[in-house]
Amino acid sequence: MVNKSIAKFIAFIIIALIPVVFFVYFKNRNNFSNSASPRPMWPIDVKNISGKMDTIYHQVPNFSATNANGISISTEEMIGNVSVVEFFFAQCPSICPIMNQQMERVFTNLSRNNNFKIFSYTIDPDRDSLSSLTDYASKHNADLSKWYFLRANQQEVFNFGRNGLKIPVDIEDSEVGFLHSERFVLIDWNRNIRGYYMGTDSVEVNKMMHDIVLLLSEKEIKEKKKRKKIKL
Repeated sequence: MVNKSIAKFIAFIIIALIPVVFFVYFKNRNNFSNSASPRPMWPIDVKNISGKMDTIYHQVPNFSATNANGISISTEEMIGNVSVVEFFFAQCPSICPIMNQQMERVFTNLSRNNNFKIFSYTIDPDRDSLSSLTDYASKHNADLSKWYFLRANQQEVFNFGRNGLKIPVDIEDSEVGFLHSERFVLIDWNRNIRGYYMGTDSVEVNKMMHDIVLLLSEKEIKEKKKRKKIKL
């Protein structure tokens, strides 16, 4: 009698779990479909390429700045890599320390991939000398061959942020008075913008790291397909 009761109880549990199993299964399938890498942003034209219509997207323009180690770094370094761009200044008392704590976390997790780069542009070149940028980079355990701390003319940096990266103008308090943004900008190997993320929000930064991994995977898959076509 006891065995029959146990069998009925087990059967009841199994029947009750069936809807849950199906729910989890389809939920996971939907999550998988939502795990596609982010699409390029800012479409500007549609052209006939190789016999088919294709959308042309805004590309980050050429822009050169001096790295903390005195080497000139251009946005051409983005070609063939997945990159993240931010704007900061070393004396910033508010959002920059939080942003670069998060960026250090990104660098620690992803810097082993040689096709990943970070571009950090100072918006206060008058105070941020190359030596102060070197110290700042050291505090965040940055490898200056992969995480660039960059200095250029302030107005040119502003124009690059507004027009090249499509970052809206945010004016900080009057004491600072600089164009400032807490956004991280994700850029693919063709210099197409793929996303914006709040650099002060750890959840958003986690999402960005997830998207970086997806883009690196997308890049690898496309390169494999090209190599196969060449062999054929």
